[in-house]
Amino acid sequence: MIKYRHIEEYRCIRSKRTSTHEVNMMDDMFKNTAKIFKALSDENRLLILELLKTGEMCACKLLEDLNIGQSTLSHHMKILSESGLVEAHKEGKWMHYSISQKGFKFLNSWVEKYVDESVSNNICNCGL
Repeated sequence: MIKYRHIEEYRCIRSKRTSTHEVNMMDDMFKNTAKIFKALSDENRLLILELLKTGEMCACKLLEDLNIGQSTLSHHMKILSESGLVEAHKEGKWMHYSISQKGFKFLNSWVEKYVDESVSNNICNCGL
């Protein structure tokens, strides 16, 4: 995956004659990141992530710990799973959920781009 540290770098790539494939990859990266931040923008989903920190949990256990119905839980888990922050698998009639290390590593690398002091020294030289 291609990583862009600054929006200026994104503009440079967009302004140059780059392949459609590269631009599409970049746009997909932003769409995927937006899914993650959408998943993090709800109090119930944050609570679910907090509960999953202790390890894999069955949907039935999550329902016991949360004050929400099964359809609401399913909605939240779908958003968390699609964002890549949570992994799911079915055992019998119940879904089991756990934190996705890969998803949180991606989130961590995204956030680090904005707190890394070396980023402030990276200035685009494309002439825009």
